[in-house]
Amino acid sequence: MALLAEHLLKPLPADKQIETGPFLEAVSHLPPFFDCLGSPVFTPIKADISGNITVRTQYTHRGLNLPLAAAPQPKEGGGDRKDSWPSSTSSLQSWLLILA
Repeated sequence: MALLAEHLLKPLPADKQIETGPFLEAVSHLPPFFDCLGSPVFTPIKADISGNITVRTQYTHRGLNLPLAAAPQPKEGGGDRKDSWPSSTSSLQSWLLILA
């Protein structure tokens, strides 16, 4: 648990952007933690994190720069309506387009 806290509990920068490389490095310590919990409920989460680590490895191996992971921004003309924020799917698609 101390290893997780050492890597995950860092303050968010003022511009609310996180470098993808250090973020994926920090979460790379999570899959073994999910193994310790022993529940199959965490299998999809572990697979998702491991897939992102694979992406990072491919970028590093090719010598490419990783993009910044930015906080989602409200859509234009948005108010307090629920649909004024992008869905997690559209955020993921945006991130994947950056990687392509």
